[in-house]
Amino acid sequence: MEEIEDLAADSLIKDVVVDVSITNLVLAELYANGEMEISISIKYFNFIPTSWPNDNYPKIILFNVDFQKNGSEWEITSMEEI
Repeated sequence: MEEIEDLAADSLIKDVVVDVSITNLVLAELYANGEMEISISIKYFNFIPTSWPNDNYPKIILFNVDFQKNGSEWEITSMEEI
C-alpha cells in the first residue's frame, strides 16, 4: 500500500481497485475457515513513466483465514499469508 500511495502522490494514477474473495469456506457453527485472496490493481492515466513498477500489478496476496461468529457478525480471528 505504501508503494501505491507513493505512486498516487504523483497524480498519474486514475484508480486503485482492491478485490477481496473468500474460497474453500468451511463452516462449523460458530467457527469458519477459508482462503482469502486480495487483488490490487492500478489504472493509470494515458502516460506511464518508465520508472514506475507497472509490471508488478495486479498484486495478488493469499491468506488462510479463521473466522468466529460474534452475535450475527463474523469476525476474522486469524489471518496468515500463504
